[in-house]
Amino acid sequence: MVSTVQSIVSLEAVKRTVPQLARQEFKGLNRKFRAQFDLGVSAQVKGEYQEAIRHYTRAIELNPRVPEAYINRAASHIDTDDLLSALQDLEAALALKPRAEAYLNRGNVHYKQGKFNQAIQDYTKAIEINPQSPDAYINLAAAYVSTDDLALALGNLETALSIEPKAEAYHMRGYAHSKQGNYDKAIQDYAKAIELNLKMPDAYINRAVVYVNTDDLALALGDIETALALEPRAEAYHNRGTIHFKQENYDEAVHDYSKALELDSDTKWTRLCRAHAFRYLGFLS
Repeated sequence: MVSTVQSIVSLEAVKRTVPQLARQEFKGLNRKFRAQFDLGVSAQVKGEYQEAIRHYTRAIELNPRVPEAYINRAASHIDTDDLLSALQDLEAALALKPRAEAYLNRGNVHYKQGKFNQAIQDYTKAIEINPQSPDAYINLAAAYVSTDDLALALGNLETALSIEPKAEAYHMRGYAHSKQGNYDKAIQDYAKAIELNLKMPDAYINRAVVYVNTDDLALALGDIETALALEPRAEAYHNRGTIHFKQENYDEAVHDYSKALELDSDTKWTRLCRAHAFRYLGFLS
């Protein structure tokens, strides 16, 4: 059974701190720049990423010497999967000033590209600049999990949790424990992540994976239903299909695998699982 790829922590810290920076560090800048910058922050927080990009671009045109504008525009580019543009903005920001947020965001780009060693280098650099950033430790742990360096991942997550008990850190630690086969610890950490953030579908999906591995199918199904109520994702449908398959509900398994493929048609594993369910229904020899 597949489990979801761990999510990288979004740069909420940048979104929170930049307005304060605008008040403290941008005093000498003209009002037009500050207006465009603040409009970008407002749009970004609302999830209106293209609008945010438009305002940050205008701010950069007015003053191309402010790294925060590039950093935040890069964050919006990441959220729209325009990784090349994000990388260009981060290089520009780092050329102006080596900020931790820029290294963190560049690490996120490398992570999304599957360049985990480069991501590790950038997250490590972010920590050198700001050793009190829990997001940098969480993301570094995510990269280490992706390279199967689970001991290093767990060490970084302990540091992150000592700084701030964030849901993302508990979720990632649960994922690492799950990969080690420590299912009781994984369930405890996923439960803590959910306690801190009831609207985290990854935590429900990944806890369901653990419940399937421990044959607690009713609990697994409950978590998947909750995840789907939050967000209809391919991973959730795939995992629910697997639960139905294990319960010998092959019609329902085929339905869920098909739904997963509607959302993500490139998943070969889901196609294979659906074919297996069809075979049990007698449609394939």
